[in-house]
Amino acid sequence: MRRKGFTLIELLVVVAIIGILAAMLMPALSKAREKAKMASCLNNLKQISLAIKIYCEDYSDSGLKRIPSEMPPGYGKLWTYVLYDNGYVKTWKVFVCPKEKRRVVFSRQTGYQSYTMNERVAAGTDWTAYQDVNLDWEGTIYIYCNFNFGPTREYTPSFKIRRPGDLIYTLTHNGLVPVIFCDLHVGTLDAKKMADECGGPMPPYYYNGRGCWTPWPD
Repeated sequence: MRRKGFTLIELLVVVAIIGILAAMLMPALSKAREKAKMASCLNNLKQISLAIKIYCEDYSDSGLKRIPSEMPPGYGKLWTYVLYDNGYVKTWKVFVCPKEKRRVVFSRQTGYQSYTMNERVAAGTDWTAYQDVNLDWEGTIYIYCNFNFGPTREYTPSFKIRRPGDLIYTLTHNGLVPVIFCDLHVGTLDAKKMADECGGPMPPYYYNGRGCWTPWPD
């Protein structure tokens, strides 16, 4: 008599094999997803960098070197609003990292976004004071990815509150942070380097911005 179908043991074996294959593939898929999110985040920053370049070219007669954190400095709109409202970026999504998990509405109306401007070089200044071409603009942070940090917009680096044991790496792309540098090129920095140089050499790591946070020599 011809047997129809599979026995329970055969089905269990098939399920077990599928489970083993899935377990083997999951790390690779997870890495691929993370790389895709990193690439998307870097692409956001490249669009922002280009928008800032065009903005500064349009206002070159004023001596503006970079868009400050607010316009006019200290009393105006945040830099994200300036770029969006004036058409230098076409969608607010460019300000949102794909790793964001905050359950908020990211829009012009709410102001929620993922990227923070380094206050050590941009807050309260129109950049006209920074004329020394010998300073390290290439290695200094200008804007960086700061997803999932805080319920609202963050004006200062989250790294300034680092304490030994804090899980600051949950705010990064596997320990790397996408960055627009002050010369407007886009790259990444190690989160540990950013944390170490954001605070002082001794605990409790109060924010004083050494190394990659400032163009001025230590």
